[in-house]
This record gives sequence, structure tokens and C-alpha cells, in this order.
Amino acid sequence: MNPIAINLTINGEHREIEVAPWTTLLDLLRERLDLTGTKKGCDHGQCGAFNRVGLGADPDGTLRAIRHDAIGSTSSFEDHQEVVVNWSGLLYYCDNVKLTYELAQIDTYTPGDMRAPGAPLGVFALESAMDELAHALRADPLALRLKNLAEADENEGKQWTSNELRAALQLGAERFGWSRRSREPRSVREGRDLVGWGMACGIWEASMQKTSARATLTADGRLEVGTARAPTSAPAPIPS
Repeated sequence: MNPIAINLTINGEHREIEVAPWTTLLDLLRERLDLTGTKKGCDHGQCGAFNRVGLGADPDGTLRAIRHDAIGSTSSFEDHQEVVVNWSGLLYYCDNVKLTYELAQIDTYTPGDMRAPGAPLGVFALESAMDELAHALRADPLALRLKNLAEADENEGKQWTSNELRAALQLGAERFGWSRRSREPRSVREGRDLVGWGMACGIWEASMQKTSARATLTADGRLEVGTARAPTSAPAPIPS
């Protein structure tokens, strides 16, 4: 098949490139334009979700409403779901939160989980919206997040067992010299390259599950202890 000419604008520079019809945007950026910062998130099946995030806030940056709608994808023959929107009810405190998740069956192979399935898709959307909110309010993105960090799990109505995100953000800002950054987009350059200086939060659960063990004292005085070994739950006897 004949190559296709496409036009791109990258870092303010116009490029016209001929590519094969089957070339993906990822391969184009990494292999043809040497933008190796672009990462492959999933290489077995379609991996992604459509996200729509809406935020409402007071002029001082206090969040008043969060809405996060997501549509995930699965194959036509299996039901593959990921936890995409729940994180928007965990990361920041807000009285009015609406989260919806739907699934679309498409003609592709069943997706496969990567690390922290669902969270990178949903949290990236939420944090992108927080950056846009900060820009609209002319607020510092870090200060906006610190102002609204949740002090408890608002989805479950439970206190955190531990949460050091606030301390981590403050320490990171100090170490990276956050107060000295330029707030204007596209204002920092190194030669022809635009240099981004931003931040974002991440969140993941530390789940706890019920576990059990069995101890058997034999007639000859031996103690055998059996428990489960994650992640396969195969028996793991511990002779003693």
C-alpha cells in the first residue's frame, strides 16, 4: 500500500511525514521522531478508556463538584472491567461527587491489565482536569491540590490507615524548587525544546483481606503450620 502523508505540529514545529497506513501514533512518535518519552502502556489488546471530567470550584479553589464519567472497552466475547472512576472520589474532598462507568464491546481482543489496572486511566484524567482548573483560576497547581486533599476515604466513609501524600507533595516542592518555576505555559525552553515543569498526584489502594493459618501438633511432637502463599494461594506448610 502507498504511504500516507500526515501533518503534525510538535512543540510548535510543523512536520510533514509519510508513513505506512498501519503505523500507530506511538510508533511514529518513538521510532520516527525520536520522542522516546512516549510510553507503551499496553501491548496486548486495546487498553484504555474514554474519560470526561467536570470540576466546579469557588474562586479560592475549594472544590464544590466533581463529575467523572468513563467508558471502558472490552472484546465482543469477554467482560473486562477496570476500576477507572473510583479514584476521583478518593483523592480530593468534595461534597458533590458523581461517578459513572460504562463498558463498550468492540471488535478487538480482550484487553489485559497493566500495573494498577484502571487507576492510571482515571487518575490521569482527573489530574489533567485539576491542572486546567488551576490555570482557569490562575492558582498554583500544587496549592490547589493541597487545599483539597481528602483527609479520609470519602467513598467508604472511613479514615485512612495511613496517608503521607501531603507531606510528600510539600517535600517534593521543596526539593525541586517549585516556588521558582514559571507559571506561564510554554515559557521554559532548552534550545528548540519546550520544557514542562508540572506535578500530579497518584493514588492506589492498600487492600487487606481476611487470612487464616492452621497448626497441627502430631503425636510425635511435631508442629506443622499451614498458611496461604500469595498470589496463587497454594499451600505453604511450615514445619517446626
